[in-house]
Amino acid sequence: MNIELFCILVFIFLSQFMTNYIVIYISRKKSLNFIGPQINQSIPNIIKDNINYDNSILFFFDTKCTTCREVIKEITYRGLEQENIKYVTYGSDDIIKEIKEKYNICNLYVLPEKTIKETLKITLFPLVLKLKGDIVKNKGIASYGYIRELIENEN
Repeated sequence: MNIELFCILVFIFLSQFMTNYIVIYISRKKSLNFIGPQINQSIPNIIKDNINYDNSILFFFDTKCTTCREVIKEITYRGLEQENIKYVTYGSDDIIKEIKEKYNICNLYVLPEKTIKETLKITLFPLVLKLKGDIVKNKGIASYGYIRELIENEN
């Protein structure tokens, strides 16, 4: 392989990695005060009525979001304990079925898009809520490392 081709491939790889990193870094710095349920507040009834949530991590994602799928893929392939992760999304039945089968997700809940975006005010994906009982204890932009940290700090 000639050196120019190798350098081009390395550049492409680093560009993609840095783009994802920058998007996640900037998103984390963005204020989450007005997105989703607030920390130390009870979760909305729509969640209580539709999801087995007690002491869970709620992972809200958009089925069309590639970053969301990458985080789910990393959680699955690294073997992170998923028992307390509840995946919440909206979208067509075909896409939801594909995601469920591809990543072997058991705890997948589907809510109407309007409910997630307007009632719950979740407009930034992927978003994670860490619950203790029905109280939001942590909230942040989902990444493998952040979710692993929430699980490890559970004990």
